[in-house]
Amino acid sequence: MDKSVLVNNEENNFVLPIYNLNISRAWRGHANVIFLELGELKENKGVFTLWVETSFWKLIDSDRVFDGNEKPYEAIDTELSQLMGQKIIEFMYSPESKTFEAAFDGGKKLVCTPGKEHFVSIILNSEKKYLNFEIDGSTNTEVNK
Repeated sequence: MDKSVLVNNEENNFVLPIYNLNISRAWRGHANVIFLELGELKENKGVFTLWVETSFWKLIDSDRVFDGNEKPYEAIDTELSQLMGQKIIEFMYSPESKTFEAAFDGGKKLVCTPGKEHFVSIILNSEKKYLNFEIDGSTNTEVNK
């Protein structure tokens, strides 16, 4: 997996800063939607947020696969806590297979496949700018004011 293999240069440039940021908060939202806050926290948000809205995600390491779709919430919370302090070292999105992957320096890899409606977003919180990875394989950016 190559670093930042995305669709275009604008999207690659958008995500490059995440490689220098530690996961400062990893948490579960409603059901098994997960959020990884990257960088210094301000009002419980990192510089960037990785928002995984699909319920079809897995954390994989060398000896096991943790399937977020099949685990109780307490197990998800425990698994997410193990990502604290780690950095994303590789990042890829494949429009063909509609797979999003992020590898961490602690050895785990987050692999996401689309659900019925939403998928994955990376948010630059200071600008409220979103890079969205859609279930149809497309990507788009938006700014929420």
